Amino acid sequence: MKLSPNILLLLAPLFWSLNFLIGKTLAGVIPAGALTFLRWSISLSILLPFCWKELFINKKLFLSNWPLILTFGLTGYFLNSVGTFLAVSYTSAINAAFIASFNPVVFALIAFFFYREKVSLVQITGIITSLTGVLWIIFKGNLNYILHLKVNLGDGFMLLAVLSWAVYSNILKKKGKIFPWTSLFAVMIMGGIVVTTPYLITETLYSGWGWINDLNFRHYISILAVGIFPSLLAFYCWNKAIEMVESNQAAIFLNLIPVYTTILSIIILGEEFMLYHIIGGILIFLGVFMVTNYQTLTKSLKEKFSTGI
Repeated sequence: MKLSPNILLLLAPLFWSLNFLIGKTLAGVIPAGALTFLRWSISLSILLPFCWKELFINKKLFLSNWPLILTFGLTGYFLNSVGTFLAVSYTSAINAAFIASFNPVVFALIAFFFYREKVSLVQITGIITSLTGVLWIIFKGNLNYILHLKVNLGDGFMLLAVLSWAVYSNILKKKGKIFPWTSLFAVMIMGGIVVTTPYLITETLYSGWGWINDLNFRHYISILAVGIFPSLLAFYCWNKAIEMVESNQAAIFLNLIPVYTTILSIIILGEEFMLYHIIGGILIFLGVFMVTNYQTLTKSLKEKFSTGI
């Protein structure tokens, strides 16, 4: 059965939102490095049977670009994943999801600083607006927290995850077109596993393997789920949808991630949705809309000013 792009675009953010929920349920049970390693190992084992021929055919292309593959693995699959799992160990899944929605703004900033892509006045306004929303959520809308710079450590880790994903997305946009996509996805996961391994070894030397004895059936199901839904199925739905619609049309659906996460976190985790989430979320979404739709907004403003309205 062939699903419409709108159905796929509704499913992708739903699957990505599970990353925050599952990560939250496993926080404090499985260390972030071990969970990252398990997540991508499961994904790779499922993906390999479907792309091993393509991998073999393009092995020289991938081997000759190994520094780029490791960079993809470092930014998109190690730092982003570990940062997210560390984040939900200290902050709420709702907070983490709203901060993650800041990603398109960071993407635009990275594109400007590294690739000198132009940033319009509308985008600058959107960046400031969205950043204000992020800070409002980080400081819980509390002026006293702002004055004393009282920041939740988890929010800081989530900002690291957002930054690493923005760097990964920009590099992938510029350099990824030379590779066949299905096998590239598998190779990037391999790169992520390679980069994660030294961190996993260090983590194990520090905390040991005792956490394995604390695992129960629910934890095993959660590990399997995080390797399938936010890792494989979310990417599959997103990539298939992008083949059928423009990326700008698809981007608006990413705003559903904090919406899904909020609803599921309240129902499943019993988290509270606070007023500062609403205010911060509105500012973030408004800023993201301005950054991603700056051409339409700029054209509209020029037309209004030219007609004297």
